[in-house]
Amino acid sequence: MKKGPPIEELTRHLAECPESFLAEPLQPNGTGTVHVAAVVSDLISMMGGEPLTSRQVKLFSYRSKKNLATDRKRLRMVLVGCWLLYNSSLRELTEPQDALRFLEEELPELASLLPSEQVVIDPERREEFSRLLLRTLDILPEGEGEKEAENRFEALSTIKRDAVVRAAQEAEKRARKLREELARKERERRAASVYSHE
Repeated sequence: MKKGPPIEELTRHLAECPESFLAEPLQPNGTGTVHVAAVVSDLISMMGGEPLTSRQVKLFSYRSKKNLATDRKRLRMVLVGCWLLYNSSLRELTEPQDALRFLEEELPELASLLPSEQVVIDPERREEFSRLLLRTLDILPEGEGEKEAENRFEALSTIKRDAVVRAAQEAEKRARKLREELARKERERRAASVYSHE
């Protein structure tokens, strides 16, 4: 794994995210102000990559009128991801295709669980977001070993916490069904017992 900047440098960079990276993505109807695909393309070009293809432009645009809210969350998280990737220490260590992979593949699920503003204003979410990026790029924060970095990420992960909560809810749902089934069978047994005694 490559060695990267200290996690504090990245969280500080996120805390300084300018309003332009928190602005509304441009919608198909013309509302909003930021053309997210253009921001991504500028970032990738700055890293030495090729400008986005037309297929990639579609990935960083609103995809469907039915899913405007979901797309809005995803695109806003992509903008914050771009801001973090603009950090000079990270730009030197990041290949353009790895930056695209982070923005395209790693952020949609997080965006569905967490508002992009939280990644800027909440210290734990800033750390989580920074660690998610470093993990995706196979970079270790300065002063940390692999095990320590992984443990810290796992402890902060919104996605992991959501999965644990959903698993607990599913287990409770199964247990409730089982209790109801056992109670039903017990009522039937008692009814049968009363009937046989009569």
